[in-house]
Amino acid sequence: METADLLTLNFRRLTHNPFFRAKLLEKFEGKCTKCGEKLSPDDTSWSVHHLTYEHSCIYPDLVEIEVRQIRRGKERLSKRHVTQCEHCFTVSNGAFLECQKRTIPLCSRCHFQVHKTDIAEYKKQKAKGKDLDQELIRVRVNARYKDEDG
Repeated sequence: METADLLTLNFRRLTHNPFFRAKLLEKFEGKCTKCGEKLSPDDTSWSVHHLTYEHSCIYPDLVEIEVRQIRRGKERLSKRHVTQCEHCFTVSNGAFLECQKRTIPLCSRCHFQVHKTDIAEYKKQKAKGKDLDQELIRVRVNARYKDEDG
């Protein structure tokens, strides 16, 4: 696996890290950045939305956590590998903040709407016979939600 692919994979993994999710909610005062709905750190129905996948995880080793999943009314515990966000926060706070500024919390409804817009933009490009430029679409769609700090 190429280094860039590995970094993107790790950046996706951080969205499931309970410590990262709690710190992100703390930064945005526990609210969805689009509609302002109150979000709970314990609730898994809200999403960590990536504004960009540019990422350089300085701790490539992963940590295993237990995750409670409910499917079709049945609850089960499973194991998931996540990035070492808590360690990164403690040892290299700057790297942690770099990751944090590339994400925003969205309620499930707003997260769906953002990706629905991605799909609509993709269909427009395809209808015009243009090649899909995913990064350009992502930049245009996410520009509205980007944190004012960065």
